[in-house]
Amino acid sequence: MAQNLASEIKDVLQKIGPDKFAAIVTDNAANCALAQSIISEKYPFIVNIHCIAHCVNLITKDVFEHNFPKKVLKSCNKIVKFFNKSHQEKALLVKYTKNFNIESGGLKIWVEM
Repeated sequence: MAQNLASEIKDVLQKIGPDKFAAIVTDNAANCALAQSIISEKYPFIVNIHCIAHCVNLITKDVFEHNFPKKVLKSCNKIVKFFNKSHQEKALLVKYTKNFNIESGGLKIWVEM
């Protein structure tokens, strides 16, 4: 699989011109890592980069498998509901956001729990 992937990448590099590439971005699967090393042997000036979006997605998935982030989101939602239900506290919040030039559009519940 890695050999096929490396072959496809080489074909693209040759069609476009390897000198027009600065980096190749892939996820961190074993076959991609091996393909990257094969490409690096022939084109050492092309940097191999792991996709940061893919890494963030994997980290987020791992984090949200635990209860702590869920508890934090629930607590944040409670705070938002408090300010939205209380006339005086909401007025103070609006006043101070204006005083400090905070342009956030107000508090929002981002995740319904």
